[in-house]
Amino acid sequence: MPTTWTVTKSGGGGDYNTLASALSNGSTIDGDTIEIQGTWAARDTAVCTVSDAVTIQCDADSKQVGRPWRTGDTHYQHRSTSGHSFTVTDTGTVTFIDLDIQNAATGVSDEIFRNNVSNTFVAERCVLGFDSRTDQQDIYYNDAILDVTFTNCVGYNAYRAWVDSNGGDTGSVVNINSCTAYDIGFNATTNSRSGLIGFNSSNTMTANVANTLAHTNASSKTCTFVSANTTYNFHTLITNVDNLAAGSGTAGASNTANVINATINATDTLGNYIVTDIVSPYNLLLQDSATNNAALTNHSITSFTGTGLTLPTLDILGQTRVTTTSNIDIGAHAIVAAGVGATPKGVFNKPFFGPFGGPL
Repeated sequence: MPTTWTVTKSGGGGDYNTLASALSNGSTIDGDTIEIQGTWAARDTAVCTVSDAVTIQCDADSKQVGRPWRTGDTHYQHRSTSGHSFTVTDTGTVTFIDLDIQNAATGVSDEIFRNNVSNTFVAERCVLGFDSRTDQQDIYYNDAILDVTFTNCVGYNAYRAWVDSNGGDTGSVVNINSCTAYDIGFNATTNSRSGLIGFNSSNTMTANVANTLAHTNASSKTCTFVSANTTYNFHTLITNVDNLAAGSGTAGASNTANVINATINATDTLGNYIVTDIVSPYNLLLQDSATNNAALTNHSITSFTGTGLTLPTLDILGQTRVTTTSNIDIGAHAIVAAGVGATPKGVFNKPFFGPFGGPL
């Protein structure tokens, strides 16, 4: 029968005090759950190897708060300062839920997730990014057949890609569903392995991006597909660049309701990064007024069937997401409407990370 192992800060009464020690506990944990519990005054810095099929999740006290950790926060954050944050070596299903993970390493190609085996990888409601932008860093790097899905996640400060499949193989599938991306990709013109998804192989891959708000770095593209055997489906994607897919991939069954060449700035009174398109402003939270939101045609959708994805009913914070076909919430955060007493949550305030990284 599957077991739940607990991780708490030192003296907290859990089975383990670090996630790394739980993952290397010497017991058979295929199919088990590791739950991080309680409040944390300090970050967990130990790099981890995931050698079993496992679900890693946070409880209500330790889960992410919709933005990167900052001084005074009490939720759990994994923040490694060298190498890859997580190296995945198991060929089963590996799942991360509700974690705040930041890689603060400065080496070339230090990833958050390094996964060079054929498996299924799932991340839900996670905040994932880098302390600073360093050469060839990816949120997720893979060199084998991949079946990877990110849902309701926030990704930030990745110099190269959110998902980088350098090799890959026939049958690979990448899904990015209802996510928010900030400052992803090279800061120089390139068409290779940069942006939300980068693919650099002659083998077949399918890339599905739906209901996502993405800012890629200057001169980058939203996705880059060197292989002509890549089929991409983009649906209800808001991005700041003028090209959804650079390279030789082929548009798939769904490439509709997208907003390209939007402008990202920080001109609202809260100092948030906002996306401004031709209709009305967005920000990373889509914190529109009720009037604005009702008028935005780019919040409309008929279905995600072309991408094979389903719109989640909750957002990154567990708040109810509007899923009616005429007025959906785009990105990782549900809309917090002005004038209805709602308090904005998960705000990306500029002092905590900027376009080119820096301390939180």
